[in-house]
Amino acid sequence: MFMVKHLLAGRYLLEEQIAAGGMGEVWRARDEVLQRPVAVKLLHDSLAGDDKAAERFRREALTAAQISHPNMANVFDYIEEDGTPGIVMEYVPSQTLAQHLAQKRMPIAEAVRIADDVLSALDRAHGAGIVHRDIKPANILLTPTGDVKVTDFGIARTLSDASLTQTGTVMGTAHYSAPEQVRGESATPATDVYSVGVVLYEMLTGERPFTGDTPIAVAMARLTDDPPHPRLLRESIPETLDAVVMRALARDPLDRYTSAAEMRGALDAAFGSPLEATGVLPIDPDETMVLGRAPEALKPPRRGTVGDAVPPAWFGKRVAKVLVPLILIALLAWGLVAATAGPTTTKVPQFVGVSLSSAQSMAKRDRLVLHTQSAPSNTIAPNIVMRQSLTPGTVLKNGAVVTLTISSGARPCCSVPDLTGMKQADAQKALDGIGLVLGSVAYQITPGTPDGTVVSQYPSPGQHLTAGQPVYIVLAGPPHPTPSPKHHHGKGGEG
Repeated sequence: MFMVKHLLAGRYLLEEQIAAGGMGEVWRARDEVLQRPVAVKLLHDSLAGDDKAAERFRREALTAAQISHPNMANVFDYIEEDGTPGIVMEYVPSQTLAQHLAQKRMPIAEAVRIADDVLSALDRAHGAGIVHRDIKPANILLTPTGDVKVTDFGIARTLSDASLTQTGTVMGTAHYSAPEQVRGESATPATDVYSVGVVLYEMLTGERPFTGDTPIAVAMARLTDDPPHPRLLRESIPETLDAVVMRALARDPLDRYTSAAEMRGALDAAFGSPLEATGVLPIDPDETMVLGRAPEALKPPRRGTVGDAVPPAWFGKRVAKVLVPLILIALLAWGLVAATAGPTTTKVPQFVGVSLSSAQSMAKRDRLVLHTQSAPSNTIAPNIVMRQSLTPGTVLKNGAVVTLTISSGARPCCSVPDLTGMKQADAQKALDGIGLVLGSVAYQITPGTPDGTVVSQYPSPGQHLTAGQPVYIVLAGPPHPTPSPKHHHGKGGEG
């Protein structure tokens, strides 16, 4: 691994290691060309030769470079030095939200503001078709000026890309993963919403919604249990805010907010918005109507000659009394129709990754007609849109048809084998052979059982799963600690 004062790519001078995690380490460095501080994230030497790890690392740089937002750390460069890839990004003097939470109890307003900024960044990512998949306090930075930065897109992926699902593990962090991640299903924007719900719960109460002695226990709890309402732990939390958190933590993705934008709107409504603070109602532009040019005054009847059918003067006055109101009514009706007719064209929204019910609501809002078809998927949860026939942003006439392909879920593939007594490598081989994956591994001191052998598992033997779903195991032996970030001011680590 590299040392202080090493010059990377002939440009970036390493000054101090500021974080370390499971995949790599982060350094504060100086860009010798532009004369500015930067953060450099380097892949661990042990993983540099791993093609999948290197590809995931490269994908993080590409993913983060695709999107720019005030609440995201900007990516400047991608480098390779002696076979080790690195990502050069904006240096953010800061502390992680995890460090902040460890120091003091957070005011409710501050918790809501941070959640709002995180959701704003995620809304930008989701709009680009990218799901973060690992939102947690260690990946949220707070600057001295109060700015919020979401970092670490290391396991993010596009909604349509299943190529980087890691074999033998479930992506995400046990305390903040959504139930569908625990089940090994594909992540959607609602997955990030769940993780934000967990983070907001922790900011408001000082407690995580689910606890357990092992990662497996924590993961399994969220599949079957609902957490205590935040108001039970902190009475000053408004009921409306409590409801927002609980909806974000719904076990079924279809019961959550379907997007970061929707949850942001719910937070504003629950905790107050700038509109409520001013007490001034906005002017609806549709309220002002131009009725058109006023009708000209009726001219007096011209003088006629003998034989002309000249009506008497009283006739013209009566006609005017009847026609003028009729003309005004007609003009008013025309103005109302013109004001309410709306545009004749619309843009195709991003349907991929949302639930069918949400897609139907979006289509109604945008005056589109949906045609749906279903297809099985081992990576995308049932009732989630997998594909759409037209690219988001395409301009269509109102009433145009868009075809969506909806996931019908995975076909059952196999029965869970009995892994008891196996070594970890043998257990993984047994699962790989039938299309299942090895989930989280925990340890438990078990007298009389050789260390490193399976003593329990979940799901139990004989249960039927679909391809790609995880099986969790507990091995005999003392706990194996996982790497944790070395926290300093700077970019958060991977822990």
